[in-house]
Amino acid sequence: MHHINKKTNELLNICINNFNQNNLSKDYGSFDRSYWNYRTIDFSSGMSQTNFYAFALAYKVKFKGNIFYKNEKVKKWILAGIQNTIKITNKNGSLDDYFPYEQAVGATTFTFISLIKTIELLSLNKQKYKTYIKKCAKFIAFSNESGIISNHKAAEILSLTMYRKLFSDNSFIKQEKYKISQLIQNYNQEGWFEEYGGCDLGYHTVTLSRLMDIYELTKSKKILNYCKNMTKFSINFLNPDFTYGGHYSSRGTSICFIDGFAKIGKFSKEAYIFVDSINNQIRKNILPLYNDDKT
Repeated sequence: MHHINKKTNELLNICINNFNQNNLSKDYGSFDRSYWNYRTIDFSSGMSQTNFYAFALAYKVKFKGNIFYKNEKVKKWILAGIQNTIKITNKNGSLDDYFPYEQAVGATTFTFISLIKTIELLSLNKQKYKTYIKKCAKFIAFSNESGIISNHKAAEILSLTMYRKLFSDNSFIKQEKYKISQLIQNYNQEGWFEEYGGCDLGYHTVTLSRLMDIYELTKSKKILNYCKNMTKFSINFLNPDFTYGGHYSSRGTSICFIDGFAKIGKFSKEAYIFVDSINNQIRKNILPLYNDDKT
């Protein structure tokens, strides 16, 4: 547990380093240091704003050495992060990621998910954000991203499911069901969903994470079965040194989302094999590098 707490604090320090804490700055609440500090880009990347959820988790969860726990300054930072996200959102509810006016589906959905999870975790006033959230949900509902990126499609579905459950609003249920059918078309019987023309082991874990979130909201047995198959598939690619994935998959990523495996553990013994391997990574300080993109 000591190793996990130490690594968590290291990652939180990275979040702090990227966060604009100056409440007099027009960019107060931004997590994109390249924009607000270095000025090497002239727009703020929406994907970086997902970090306010990391702050929210640290604020809410007590563990050894956690100076964020119930820290009111951190609570203000979280709210500032949310407000900055709203500020940089395009008029149609989308966020940009790699270039201005991109209207990136991935950045929008992942930040949207972080926002709703933060609202629920901290019991924030959801009505205060409803107009903004519905605008983002509408963009996601009618988005049609080019290429086959299954982790994004799973995130789109989760976003719409979360919106529907949070506000008891079925406005986008037709689009939610259609996106589920699109995702299923990307499934390979070996136990993976397509990413850029093949299986990417790193983003495979992201898709599993999103699908397990969907299962927890809907209790869909069909979704759970996909997740069980994905879990069985994953353990075939744990390396002897406890690392996972790498350059031999379609996107060559080394990223790894562990939460999906933790959530499916009560349904799949294989999940604990994966979790134990990641724990060994943490103890040996050989955590996956998030080397697919700038975030």
